[in-house]
Amino acid sequence: MSAAEKPQHDSPLSISRAWIIIFSTSALTGLLAFLWGITGPAALRAWQAYLINFVYWTGLSCGAVLFVAVLNMTNAVWGRPLKRLAEALGTFLPASFILFWGLYFGKEEIFPWIKDPGPEKQSWLNPGFLFARDGVGLFLLTAFSLTLIYYSVKGDKQAVRLSTAAPGEVSTQQTQEGFCWRA
Repeated sequence: MSAAEKPQHDSPLSISRAWIIIFSTSALTGLLAFLWGITGPAALRAWQAYLINFVYWTGLSCGAVLFVAVLNMTNAVWGRPLKRLAEALGTFLPASFILFWGLYFGKEEIFPWIKDPGPEKQSWLNPGFLFARDGVGLFLLTAFSLTLIYYSVKGDKQAVRLSTAAPGEVSTQQTQEGFCWRA
């Protein structure tokens, strides 16, 4: 591959100010619509939409991280463009962790058993214990997923750096650090 055919990685992707305003306005509009929904007569419907979206996007993000893990374990080269997309989807997990705590405010609307869990399940379905238990699980899932994504991207950054380095510039130790991150 000649120098003219190599992809250029000079500057990071920049987003114009207009797009930032459009996305910020859309997010603010969505937040206001949700707040209007939970304070109105159809609060149950708004909380159900929140829960369904939370479960969908969190599940999609976890599935994407699993796909990255499978590609890494099998050393699959064919899926590199899909791997980048999956790594990007996996970065939603920190936002998902934060959004999870929003469910606490709608727990009476979303979970009807919170008001009367039954005597045999009362300790297990206690709202404080339920959210603490699920929060710890989601935190661990987020931490492990971000660690996997970090090392996946780190290995590829090392490969790009090595492919653009002049001969003799890179030692054997540096190549082992970049490519053998699972060891």
